[in-house]
Amino acid sequence: MVWPGRMVSASVLGTQRLYDFVHDNPLVWSAGVEIVNDPSTIARNPDVVAINSVLEVDVTGQVDADSLGPHPYSGSGGQVDHIRGAAAIRRS
Repeated sequence: MVWPGRMVSASVLGTQRLYDFVHDNPLVWSAGVEIVNDPSTIARNPDVVAINSVLEVDVTGQVDADSLGPHPYSGSGGQVDHIRGAAAIRRS
């Protein structure tokens, strides 16, 4: 499954402006996490760039994407899946 020229997401959360943009937009494709976060599917898209949001960055550049200090904020989600998929891409 490759979706050239499309933004692919398992979920969207944001402002009304974002919802208006996504609604009936042929450039946006939504699928379940079992598809969107599958490293082999991600690797089939040669121009994919894996970007993950972070909650904290320390002075050495280490990032934290799932907690704020000692308090859990969210699960790790598809972070590792997207890193593995992007790393597996055969770039020419």
